[in-house]
Amino acid sequence: MKKISFFFISFCFVSAGLVAQIKTVVVDSPDEFVKAIGSDRIIQLKGSTIYFSEISSKEQGANYRFNDADSDDSYELVIFGVSNMKIAGLGHEPVKIITKPEYGNVLVFENCDNITIENIEAGHGPEKGYCIGGVFKIINSKNFTINNSVMYGSGIEGITAENVTGLKCNNSIIRECSYSIMTLDNCTDFEFNNCEFSDNEEFDLVNISNCTNVKFSVCTFSNNKTSTEYDFMDYAVFAVNDSKSISINDCLIKNNVANFFYKKEDSIELNNTNFENNSFTKGMFYKE
Repeated sequence: MKKISFFFISFCFVSAGLVAQIKTVVVDSPDEFVKAIGSDRIIQLKGSTIYFSEISSKEQGANYRFNDADSDDSYELVIFGVSNMKIAGLGHEPVKIITKPEYGNVLVFENCDNITIENIEAGHGPEKGYCIGGVFKIINSKNFTINNSVMYGSGIEGITAENVTGLKCNNSIIRECSYSIMTLDNCTDFEFNNCEFSDNEEFDLVNISNCTNVKFSVCTFSNNKTSTEYDFMDYAVFAVNDSKSISINDCLIKNNVANFFYKKEDSIELNNTNFENNSFTKGMFYKE
């Protein structure tokens, strides 16, 4: 019994040591935010708005750098090589993260593992402009979570993911993006739960290529609109290519305008999903 107790006590001390390694940092300025970036920490954002355009130094840090974004005064913040980091807004309302309108993604994550974004509203501003950058871009990463957050335009799309395994987006919104809702390329095990996608436009809205196991559950797609004026270009709410196990479950599809809902027959599994007042000018899917 004494031996068992000794091992139990030792386990408790080791567990406590692991928990203690997680550092919590409260920030209320863009400079404090970039200085806080690193593994094994929680970055809590205080206040209402953080403007990335006000970061004073563009020098590279241990886990971040700034990419030029096709403009003398625009750049995107890239976080790389980070594990076990949470970015969370403090308070009842999401904390806004804003970057300049024309160019660059709001945040880029490269080679990261176990990242959580929570209670954040991210986009371009303070005024809308023509954009060639999105909101969150995730590359060569795994185990990514977005909770109770808003991704908005201007900004070409809310989520861009390349070579990512394991993403959960819960109780979040992608709205008013300029060109699409999201692009997923070579991704596995994605879940969108109780999310809203509204007032996005222009081209194919949900782009999924070379992906496996992507699920949309209890989500709403409303008031999205693709261009339908050109006969030689057909746009859809969902454009799925070379992918499998893509499903839409218990969702509402309402007041959307597109040539098609999805482009390829049998590319999506529809389960208990309701369609209301949509205009798919050439049908539910393309028929060869």
